[in-house]
Amino acid sequence: MAPRETVDVTIDDGPLLTLLSQAPEKHQTSRAAHPVEPQTSKRTNSFAKPAISPDAEIDHLAGREITNYHESRSFYVIAPADAADRIWEHEADLPGNTLVAAIRHFMMNGERTLLLVRDGDLKAFVVKEEALKRHARPARDQEIQNSDFAKTFALTRERVIDRIRDDITAQPALSFVLTVDLCQSRRTWDQDLFDRLLALSDLLGRPLDVGIAITGKWALRHKHNFGALKRWSAQGKLNITWINHSMNHPLRPDRFGNYHFLTDKEVDLRNDVLSLEVLLLENGITPSIWFRFPGLVYDRRVLRELNDLSLLALDANVWLANAARITDGAVVLVHGNGNERAGLRKLFRELDKHQGKLLAAETEILPARAALPIGRSDAPLLLSQILFR
Repeated sequence: MAPRETVDVTIDDGPLLTLLSQAPEKHQTSRAAHPVEPQTSKRTNSFAKPAISPDAEIDHLAGREITNYHESRSFYVIAPADAADRIWEHEADLPGNTLVAAIRHFMMNGERTLLLVRDGDLKAFVVKEEALKRHARPARDQEIQNSDFAKTFALTRERVIDRIRDDITAQPALSFVLTVDLCQSRRTWDQDLFDRLLALSDLLGRPLDVGIAITGKWALRHKHNFGALKRWSAQGKLNITWINHSMNHPLRPDRFGNYHFLTDKEVDLRNDVLSLEVLLLENGITPSIWFRFPGLVYDRRVLRELNDLSLLALDANVWLANAARITDGAVVLVHGNGNERAGLRKLFRELDKHQGKLLAAETEILPARAALPIGRSDAPLLLSQILFR
């Protein structure tokens, strides 16, 4: 499929992307209200710069300028190391014979750059296009069809992921993924939540795994908190999986008071998703393949659109504010944006209850990749299910 036209605009002190909208289908599914502050301003299909004060700008890392950002899906296999060849700078992460999917093409500081996804754990990496071409060959059809990437995205074409894979939960007795949503909010974030997570990292002697589902509007308003998360990640104090929670997290009730979030017919999902990726890249963060739907609201149309963007929908089967406790295999959701204390009180009680077992490795908090549904699909795959046409 040919890349869609892109238009560059500027937001605050860095360029951000505005993408042309697609006409959405009318089918919508409403699931739950979300603990964020409603916005009453009218949304348009193009990206709208959030209304924030000048002192809420983000300090960019390494002066990254991202332009001409668009999705793709092409596959390569890294060539085996050759002593006569120039050194492959990504050898440690992308060794020879590794299959990778290039899911984004863009210009970074004037150089053609790719966002690559490594087969297997589907971890993403930022790589210069010229370097990849020197050290990789196009993947063959059979290699693509046999890849975990292809199987995963065929399996999740119209479904979300909301629990750890069964073969992982067998040991220890309790395993779960912890995710923290940071939806737009004028309130101060929950510092005590992050203090608890940092303290637990110290007790464990390793960075705690946590998924941060971040919105662009929250990052733009709370630059110091966003900066703290970036520092803790860079310093190895928290092992953060950056989950795309959309740029704008659209909140506009219909005449019955229901929120449809990204299933709203006037919302451009593609723009909201890719704009957040650009913001992360400008701030030195590599986007992951994980996406969380605002309000946990989605329908068949938006699931397909997300799949076409090579992203996986990470749902939550334990939204702790509405649940009694953490269960084995759960993907747990709490909010750290100051809007949902009830969920945090339960989380703190659960962490206190399980702290001894966490230290004894009888309970584990796992990264989001533990929820990858690899190995659960035996359905035959067609290249039309995998490749853009």
